Amino acid sequence: MKMHMIPFTPPSTSGNSPFSRNWRTFFGGGRHKVFQGTQQGNFAVMFALTLMLVLTLITYVLDTGFFLMKKNRYQASAEAAALAAVNQVCFVSSMAGLKEIVRNVVQSASPSLEDTDVIVETGYYDAFDEYFESFPVYKDFIASGTEGYPDRESWNAVMVTIQDKVNSLTGFQSPKEIRGAAVAYLPRVSMVARSGTFMYRYSAPNNIPPITFHSGNLFAKEQIDIRGRLLFDQCEYATSTQGSLPEMPIIQHHLMDTERLVQHLIKKADRTYTLSDVNKDAFYAKVLNSYLFDFTYAHDDHEIIFLDVPEHAIVHINPFPEMVRDPISYPIPYETTGTFTIKKMTIVTRADVEMRRYSEAVTLGGSDFDQLNIVTPNNISMNMTLKNIRGLNLVCGSLLLTPTPGTQTVVPFPVNYMRVISDTEISITLSSSITPLDVYFKFGPPCPPMSPPVLGRLEPGSD
Repeated sequence: MKMHMIPFTPPSTSGNSPFSRNWRTFFGGGRHKVFQGTQQGNFAVMFALTLMLVLTLITYVLDTGFFLMKKNRYQASAEAAALAAVNQVCFVSSMAGLKEIVRNVVQSASPSLEDTDVIVETGYYDAFDEYFESFPVYKDFIASGTEGYPDRESWNAVMVTIQDKVNSLTGFQSPKEIRGAAVAYLPRVSMVARSGTFMYRYSAPNNIPPITFHSGNLFAKEQIDIRGRLLFDQCEYATSTQGSLPEMPIIQHHLMDTERLVQHLIKKADRTYTLSDVNKDAFYAKVLNSYLFDFTYAHDDHEIIFLDVPEHAIVHINPFPEMVRDPISYPIPYETTGTFTIKKMTIVTRADVEMRRYSEAVTLGGSDFDQLNIVTPNNISMNMTLKNIRGLNLVCGSLLLTPTPGTQTVVPFPVNYMRVISDTEISITLSSSITPLDVYFKFGPPCPPMSPPVLGRLEPGSD
């Protein structure tokens, strides 16, 4: 059977039949009409994609700005808290008190933060780049108890770290860890006669120096007059006879005027003794122009005590013995008996201060939060055995230090920790029978704060 191929002939596109019109529309004549709906769909898709991109960008910008705002707030709070803490470090009695100060500052700016979000550390700030290459985390700062902490240094800085996991503002980004950190420190001073002379007298022919100054700085604007043996162990010393301050670290920070410090402490005083308070509490006697105080009582918190007595008076800071003093024998106090400690105090007055004939059982001050500070714009006279000074800071118009001989020679030599800032002169006169002793200048934060606290650097340890 034969198959016949029948050629396909398209229908004529001429004419007005329905078939002719549909055929023309499909094959070209009305092509723009067929795809008109498809172009509108493409535009809708492109618009939706663009809108999503814009919204994503907006949420990213909002969240990034929110995170940045949080970081700036945490950083500002950390700086304010570190400055506040180090400024009060001499007037709190423990690390808990320091943390309370930080907590109050941080909570005022960010109430939602928990205590666990705030870390407070004390440590040493190396303002003059002596050790920073060995500091593992932050340039110039190393926390107390950290490996690499300099052996001879005592802490002078507070570091505050705030860290928290913060949710994004829009909810499109995952929570982010936000951190702010700051360190503030107090410039350190050791022994300064800022407008006068440092004088040292010891004339006995002795091969052993009676006093050794360890790890500090000695500065006198006029001159350093040493007559006799005096040993300096890792100490710097300088004078400024021309009236310009030398290039020494201790002098590169402005020291507060003594009278200004007195006024500041009076405003902060926890307790005030006036003439009407004689025979009350620590103010146990008045003999002629002399006022006797006993500050060996036990207390937990640091106290600022203002002795509001006449400027021409003499304040005697002596532990009260277990006996009744005979006023006729005064002003030579009896030898103190028993065991006494005076610490966690800042004693401020405008009168002269005398500390005389302490027995070896009397301990003055301590390290860290147990320091004893005595401040007066007038004179301080110390005629006592220097064996149990564990943390004493003196700020005065002038200092006369006359150590009395010890009852026995002690090996190793007695170690004392003290610092002095005098407006005029510092005079040390030793007897020929003085027991050799060591004086260290580094035993805790520099107290009382004689310079405004300074914010330190927190760059990585390597330059």
